[in-house]
Amino acid sequence: MTSLGKTGIRVMHQISYTREGIATTLDQPDEDAVRSFLLTLRQFVADGEPLSLGHVFNICFLHLGDEVLKDQIKKMRNDWAAVRRGWGTIIVHNNVEYSGAKIFDLWVDGWYFHSDAEKKKVLDQVDPFTREWLRGQFIGFIIGISCLVQELCQIILSGFVEDPAKGGFILLSSA
Repeated sequence: MTSLGKTGIRVMHQISYTREGIATTLDQPDEDAVRSFLLTLRQFVADGEPLSLGHVFNICFLHLGDEVLKDQIKKMRNDWAAVRRGWGTIIVHNNVEYSGAKIFDLWVDGWYFHSDAEKKKVLDQVDPFTREWLRGQFIGFIIGISCLVQELCQIILSGFVEDPAKGGFILLSSA
């Protein structure tokens, strides 16, 4: 488990408006802790991954017999869609809209794992205020995903039982 997994994660973004201008302060987790946490977390976000939330939601919904747990999965799908959209916050830079999953991808691919030069260029070119705003939204996205993963684990533990013979999980009997 990473240090963020043990201690939790939080973000506080304070924006102050005065006659002198705008000041912004971002209280966020340590960079190394975020990078370490992302190695695990991005498996739940990337659509092609076997552990992507959308994929796991579908498996749970298909195999769970308990209607209450299925309703929780439906709600979680809606929550996942809201996190991916960014809860209504949109940042426009050079006529491009950034929110939710797009901000997450910007940081993961442009900053942490440097796999996309264009995304890194965006982060390098934005003004400090916009960069902190994007960063706060990125950490907020991580928090949202982490909460959903934690809720999903509880549903899996409630509706499935570990099968020691097969090294996986099987459905609990609904009887």
